[in-house]
Amino acid sequence: MLHAHVRDSIHVIFDCVRADDGEKIEEFRKRLFERFRKHMFEGSQDDMKLIDSVRSVILSYCCLAHEMGSLTQRPSQRTSLRDATQVGQMTILEDDSQLRHLLEEEDRSISEIMVHTLDLF
Repeated sequence: MLHAHVRDSIHVIFDCVRADDGEKIEEFRKRLFERFRKHMFEGSQDDMKLIDSVRSVILSYCCLAHEMGSLTQRPSQRTSLRDATQVGQMTILEDDSQLRHLLEEEDRSISEIMVHTLDLF
């Protein structure tokens, strides 16, 4: 598995693939982050699809990495989060721009994890 394949896969995961995702990218991202938060606070929804689960796993990793560190950053190097709610060990961000920033910040770590995990298979 090449890094380019994983980058393409991540791009597809966070692209409009559900029929109700919408066409405008900002509208889509807002709904994506809302679905993630609803899943974290209320559990799985009736309309939850496999793609939503994959997105939730990746976004959960980003939220946990902020608290616990990741392959590329130590927890102490992070800025504090505003407008966040604690769910177990995870801090769920209420601000879409902060959640998107965490996703961008962890892009390299996510890519590395996926490449080496998929290499096992």
